[in-house]
Amino acid sequence: MLIPHDLIRETLHALTRSAVYGMFSGLLAPPADGVALANHFEQAYNLAGTVPARLPFAWGTSSLMAAIGMARELDPAQLLRLRTLRLEPSGEAPNFVLAEAAGDALAAQRIVRAHERLGFTAPPGLPADHLAVQLALLRLLSEREADAESPDARLEQRRHQAEFIDRHAAPRVDALAAEAAPWAGRCPFAGVLVALAQWMQRDRRWLAAAMAPKPAA
Repeated sequence: MLIPHDLIRETLHALTRSAVYGMFSGLLAPPADGVALANHFEQAYNLAGTVPARLPFAWGTSSLMAAIGMARELDPAQLLRLRTLRLEPSGEAPNFVLAEAAGDALAAQRIVRAHERLGFTAPPGLPADHLAVQLALLRLLSEREADAESPDARLEQRRHQAEFIDRHAAPRVDALAAEAAPWAGRCPFAGVLVALAQWMQRDRRWLAAAMAPKPAA
C-alpha cells in the first residue's frame, strides 16, 4: 500500500509528465502568429531545464534543447515561415505530415472513437488525428492520473495512456521521427519530432513498469 508520501510523489510525476505532453503539443499545434510560436519555444526552454528532476525516470533533453537553440536564433517571422514550410499541408508537400490519418477515413474514425471512449473533446480548428491533438489527449490522461483518488483509479489512467500511445501516438511519432532525423540538425521542428520520439519511448517504458504487478511483500 502506498503511504501518503508516495501518493504525493506519484501526483507530482503525473503532473510533470502532463506538462511535457502539453509542451510538445504546443510546439506542434498551429500558432496564432510568429510571436506566439517563439513563446512556445521559450516556454519549452524553461520547462526542459526543470522537469527532468521531477520525473520518475531519466530523460535526456539534449535533442530538445538543440531544437530550441535553433529556434531561438530565428526571429518570429522566420520561425513561422519555416513552420509553414515544414508542417503545413498547403502549397508544396510538407516534410512532416502531422495528421495520422492523412486521407485515411477509417483511421480518422478510429481516433474519433478513441476520443469518445476517453471523454476527450479535441481543441477547435484541428483535425482529430493531428499529432498536437493526440498529445493534448495524453496531457489530459496524465492530469486525470494525478487526480486519481485510489491506486486502482491511477492504474486505469495509466492503462488508457499506454493503450492510446500504442494504438495511435507512438506509430505516428516514430514514423515522423524517422523522416525528421536527417533534418534534425538544420530544422527546429525536425528536432522537436526526434525529441518527442525519444520522450514517448522512455515514457512508455516507464508506464509498462508502473503497471506491472508489484511483488508480494
